[in-house]
Amino acid sequence: MNEVEWPGDEVAMTNDANLELPQVRLASTDRRENLRLRPSALSALVFIGAEKYIVSIRDISKSGVKVVNAPPELSEGQEFSLLAGLNGPNLLQVRCRASYLLGSPARREVGAQFMDMHAEDTQQLLRYLETLGMEILYR
Repeated sequence: MNEVEWPGDEVAMTNDANLELPQVRLASTDRRENLRLRPSALSALVFIGAEKYIVSIRDISKSGVKVVNAPPELSEGQEFSLLAGLNGPNLLQVRCRASYLLGSPARREVGAQFMDMHAEDTQQLLRYLETLGMEILYR
């Protein structure tokens, strides 16, 4: 395989027959340092004050999550609580801070960073990520 230069952070690869393979966009501007894993289906609850909302987790890492169908009133920098079921009956409850918002209020996507996780929650999350990684690897 040979790397072909593209403007910006786009990279294309060619094989030995010099046929160009699909272009890939690298996440060079990604603020997260940890590998993101995409669960096939993971619902969660977001708590903002006394209000609770059902959301879906699009991807998760040891430092944060991407939440889809997020509450429309959530703003960048705002803190909230997330409650997600990991590995059967185990619940992860963690404070988060919204890092970015995308989409319209009706279809809001939020990237959030975990804050001040307890050691047991961190261990539970790492076990879940390990299990999820193995499932993705063998899908």
